[in-house]
Amino acid sequence: MQQKCTIYVDRLKDGQTSHIKEEFSPDFLQVEESSLSFPEQVAVEIKAYLSEDHLVLHINAEATSVSPCVICNQPATHQIKIQDHYHTEELSEIPAVFNCLPIIRECILLEIKDYLECSGGTCPDRDSVASYMKKKSTTPSDDVNYPFANLM
Repeated sequence: MQQKCTIYVDRLKDGQTSHIKEEFSPDFLQVEESSLSFPEQVAVEIKAYLSEDHLVLHINAEATSVSPCVICNQPATHQIKIQDHYHTEELSEIPAVFNCLPIIRECILLEIKDYLECSGGTCPDRDSVASYMKKKSTTPSDDVNYPFANLM
């Protein structure tokens, strides 16, 4: 799997680009939490090229995470889509063979939501915990500071 996501920097000289379009097993994400899983393949598309003294990676990726709903604890899914993410590495700091998987792993893990709710954000059990939730205010609060309100 690591071979499929390897960039050979010396092959990118003279304006060449490297394209990678693969689906990977979610095992490379190395998630060891019982409350978080990735049940489906991770789709990755990378375009790599050189820009002066930097390696530039243009990354698009899609993954699906599953974690418990914060209200009813039923499994809730979240589609993670990374579009047009750019990552650069200085050529002097990377080897001639560069593995992109750690960069992709980082991008995907940063997009995981802290709290998920099933049924697309409208958990059917929400009414049972409504009394414990903060009420939404329709009028502005007095403790909110509007520093530029008196300029007009």
